[in-house]
Amino acid sequence: MLCGRSQVSIAGVSGSQQASATLGLDVVQMAAPIARPFTTVGGSVERAFYDESRQLLFASNLYLNEVDVLSGKDLSVQARIL
Repeated sequence: MLCGRSQVSIAGVSGSQQASATLGLDVVQMAAPIARPFTTVGGSVERAFYDESRQLLFASNLYLNEVDVLSGKDLSVQARIL
């Protein structure tokens, strides 16, 4: 899907040398952005381990003294281990 078309002109000068170029620029929409690319758990995540077989991310949260368990599919918080 073409969203826009424009031309960009570039010119450069160095001492007595000059150069210029005109480029065509097409802007296309590739994909819809992900609405929620990350999850905020608060505190400070120190280390994390991803269990691929269960698709779970275990993140140690030092300042809250807990381990956060997040879904590998949508990063929603599944559990908090205190």
